[in-house]
Amino acid sequence: MIKKYFGKLLLTSMVVFGLAACGGTPSAATTENAASTPEESMEATQLPEASAIPSQEVRESTLLNLTYPSTYTSDGTAAMVDGQYSEEASPGSASMITVKVGEYAFGDLNDDGLQDAAVILISETGGSGTFFDLVGVNSQDGNFTVSDPIYLGDRIQVKSIAIHDGMINLTYLTQGPDDNMASPTEEMAQSYTLQDGALQTDMSSEVGSTGG
Repeated sequence: MIKKYFGKLLLTSMVVFGLAACGGTPSAATTENAASTPEESMEATQLPEASAIPSQEVRESTLLNLTYPSTYTSDGTAAMVDGQYSEEASPGSASMITVKVGEYAFGDLNDDGLQDAAVILISETGGSGTFFDLVGVNSQDGNFTVSDPIYLGDRIQVKSIAIHDGMINLTYLTQGPDDNMASPTEEMAQSYTLQDGALQTDMSSEVGSTGG
């Protein structure tokens, strides 16, 4: 309709210009055909209705900028900016406490049809340790609730994390009896569920070494 409207305007201008050059005036019939009706003008300028905003779900940008609970920071939280947080280990100290978002997975953790997430948090406190924790992020009515962290270990190596049928499935390497801390070789598999906002170890899942 917009193309039709402006096409008529262009036709009118051409007719008026041509007649003016010849010393004539446009006829009533010419101007009547070229002008649009009020209904056509309204239709030409009418914008389509905005679509409804979908329910907000957890996305990557959400995870990288959430505030997470932390047992390593001074106030017990880590407010992420682009997936990282840092603070002085003590006032005036050159050592820093850092917390960052590691591996994560998306899926529905509470069967409400909305996308939730499981997130690995990696923390360093200025020493040799690198500590891994697991949290669940629940989406509800556009708000995001983060569970308390479950400690996984020091200097482990996460191999996979996924959410399937409301369950977080995690595999990682940890230190065996003969391993040094920096070189874990014992593969572990564990599953977790989110119950009333808290992560729970699923005792029916495969637990312990996979023999990897």
